[in-house]
Amino acid sequence: MEYYEHNNVIESFCSKLLGLKISHFLCEVNLLEFVFFNSPLILHVCGFGRVIRNGDIIVTTYDYLSWDGVDENNNDEWFNVVKFNNEVVGGVVESVETK
Repeated sequence: MEYYEHNNVIESFCSKLLGLKISHFLCEVNLLEFVFFNSPLILHVCGFGRVIRNGDIIVTTYDYLSWDGVDENNNDEWFNVVKFNNEVVGGVVESVETK
């Protein structure tokens, strides 16, 4: 698959997420996972991903790297997913960007 074809597939998938209501939001290792109400689509975000609410970055996959060096579950990504879970779940996807 050529680069532009691959990019079109990604853009097409992302456009289908717009307007979907989030039913489940969690971390799996350093991935962010989003599940949506009444949709077969599931989004796993790896690499650099972030969740922005009201113009503020509330969770990033990069936060996984800031752990205590003892227990890999003790990192800012997992902490922020738990902290902001009630604000993300039930929310609607307003925009998706890929680079």
